[in-house]
Amino acid sequence: MRKDLSVYSTVDLLRMIRDAANDDDDFAYEADICLFRRWRDGIDLDPLIELLESKITGERLRGAYYLGEAIPRGDLKGAAEKLASDSLAYCRRTFVGYMTNTGLYSEAIAVALADRMLDLDQNVRIEIINWAVYTTDDRFADFAQRVESASADRAAEKPWGESDAKRALRGLSIARRLRDGEAVAEIRKTTSEEDSNTFDYFQVFTSRLEHYAERRKTSASTAAAGTSTGYDEFEVGVLGEEYDNLGKLKSVLW
Repeated sequence: MRKDLSVYSTVDLLRMIRDAANDDDDFAYEADICLFRRWRDGIDLDPLIELLESKITGERLRGAYYLGEAIPRGDLKGAAEKLASDSLAYCRRTFVGYMTNTGLYSEAIAVALADRMLDLDQNVRIEIINWAVYTTDDRFADFAQRVESASADRAAEKPWGESDAKRALRGLSIARRLRDGEAVAEIRKTTSEEDSNTFDYFQVFTSRLEHYAERRKTSASTAAAGTSTGYDEFEVGVLGEEYDNLGKLKSVLW
């Protein structure tokens, strides 16, 4: 019977996982789960931050994996923000996904998110469009202005600036149309320049998109009537969890 892994320190668990990577998949999995539970409670985050800020590619990738899987509570905003401009697309994608799931938003995060709409990696592009689809109306309006401004700056660059800018604005348009409840198939039909992978991804989540679009309509109707659903008082992540403006869960997730 395997010893209770919770008795080990976080540093020891990370070392043991690394050492057992090729020899004991079951142990690595159990140790990962132990770390996830610890970090989800905001316990002992320093080793995770060290991985995220490491200059060693493998360690940074490992940290990004943990960040995306554990979605830790606690002050990780600074470390997560650094992933936004990482040379590794996986890290940039993890940054966007983390902001989607936590609801964190600030001036620095807003700038970084807008820049990601200009990202040339297709997976990062899908992730940032996904963020834009599910964010609140106020944040989307702010995001749209930033993307349009960044696109104008990029268009002035040569030789590929104009192409990059058009691609970013096209992504913004796709996000806006999805938010408004337009069918993925219709957007695909009228946006032939877009990579088909973008639409293939969102097609899988048709029911969720329809539900979100309906909720936004309900929110708009109640606001016009002088009442409020409160939807714009917090960020709603893809998982449907409710966060306040500090990215803290309004209900218990784990």
